[in-house]
Amino acid sequence: MKASHDMDLEICCSSHGLLPKLDHDFLLILFGILFSVQYIKESEEIRLAMQPLELIKRVREIEQEVYAEPEALQQKDTKQTAAVDLSKRLNDLRSSNDASSLKALEEWRKRKMERARRRELEKNGTFTSHA
Repeated sequence: MKASHDMDLEICCSSHGLLPKLDHDFLLILFGILFSVQYIKESEEIRLAMQPLELIKRVREIEQEVYAEPEALQQKDTKQTAAVDLSKRLNDLRSSNDASSLKALEEWRKRKMERARRRELEKNGTFTSHA
């Protein structure tokens, strides 16, 4: 005959058919495992229930805002830099044009004055051609 601890699944008769007969040590181990699994499951449920979900959600929103703001600032800085650069280029072009215009105006004025002086000399009859 087998010892009681060796009879893990000894078959016995019941009114519903054949059922395994479990020994005491096996049942203790089985209940211990089931209790541990239930304890772990409940602990996990409690841990999840205690999570500050709204706070986590808000922190993620703030993080996204923080990451989005530098991009917006960078775009704004890029636009502002482009506007400043364009303004400087226009001023340089204007001053360059002003210098060119002033030079052309001065040359025109000199030619005009020279023509006027020649006409005056021709009127007085003192003009001699050097050509």
